[in-house]
Amino acid sequence: MNLTRRDFLKLCGSSSIAALLAACGSAPTPTATPALMNTPLPTSTPLLTATPALTSTPAPTSTATVTATATATATLRPLTLRDLADKIGFRIGAFFGSNTTPEEWERITAVQIREFNLRGIFVGMSLTQPKQGSFDVDVRRRLAERAIREKMDILVHPLVWGDDLPSWLRNRGVTRNELVEIMKNHITTLMKQFVEMKATYVVANEAYYTDRDFFNRVIGKDYVDIAFETARSANPSAALIYNDNNNHTPFGERTSPTQEIVQRLKSKGLLDGVGLQMHLRAETAPAKKDVIETMRNYGLPIHVTEFDVNIRNIHGSQEERYAKQAQIYKEMLEAAIESGVCKEFITFHIGDKFSFWENTPSSPYYSREADPTPFDDNLKPKPAYFAMLEVLQRFAK
Repeated sequence: MNLTRRDFLKLCGSSSIAALLAACGSAPTPTATPALMNTPLPTSTPLLTATPALTSTPAPTSTATVTATATATATLRPLTLRDLADKIGFRIGAFFGSNTTPEEWERITAVQIREFNLRGIFVGMSLTQPKQGSFDVDVRRRLAERAIREKMDILVHPLVWGDDLPSWLRNRGVTRNELVEIMKNHITTLMKQFVEMKATYVVANEAYYTDRDFFNRVIGKDYVDIAFETARSANPSAALIYNDNNNHTPFGERTSPTQEIVQRLKSKGLLDGVGLQMHLRAETAPAKKDVIETMRNYGLPIHVTEFDVNIRNIHGSQEERYAKQAQIYKEMLEAAIESGVCKEFITFHIGDKFSFWENTPSSPYYSREADPTPFDDNLKPKPAYFAMLEVLQRFAK
């Protein structure tokens, strides 16, 4: 998928600073995992069999008894996506959404900490360098620091994207040499902000995608190589990935261009992984075997970076629509794990109303009925969530 700058920023970076800082939080990290918010977990789901209430347990009469009771209660909570992913050494994550109140950000943060061991952090140039040479990274660094305190990994995305430019750059004439220096300075400055956090970086996103790729127009095709060389020099130990859309099946529109870029960068020792966005429409969902084949053919670790399933065009009852979506989530997560090469699976936002598909009227597949994430508008888990949970438990046995 090719998002416009305005579309993507609406999704990942347009919330108020106050709301973002509230989400980052400076309070001590909680040690207990919060219960699933106001959502009774279905007793019919094998993973989430209800635990009998401890009605026969006498009231504690000592500190030792209180401690023991608290420990027992903590162990009786249902398993989460994060619990199971940790058990099999798999990274499962999410990006934040947008258009939220501070209270919603707090609730989203609670869900993310409970359910995911990876946090996606958007660092587009239009947000992080709004004026030339003036960087605004404080909020994103706080998000990263909070993630690290919660023992989560982080994906910093993207350092360079030809469709995401601040107005000071888009609306002025710039020579090739000038843009090369601007790009190199931007990459180096951003990576310094996260160098101690062992982040994974999307260095370049959707390269050469039509004439909207500003860097390709001004610098030329080698801008991708220059970007990766700069990133490797800035932090030699960092994991660097190239990310693109519609590159998850053998005949995807962007599969061949991605393979070309991957082979070139791989031959130079500049690439550590490949990002597959996987924004899917339920009516045209790919076959599991095709996704596995494509993942394996890249010859590098795979990162599913922006997964969601738009059910706008699926008719029937809400139960039937959600069931179709859940089946796709199940098969694609299975594909990722069964491929043996996929390292992480990131959903594109938490909560349907905060998602890309429900916030971008310019998209041809925009709809308030897209319902693309594993959580509904109120952040309650949908069948897609439980499908993912079942997959992870099966692999964790």
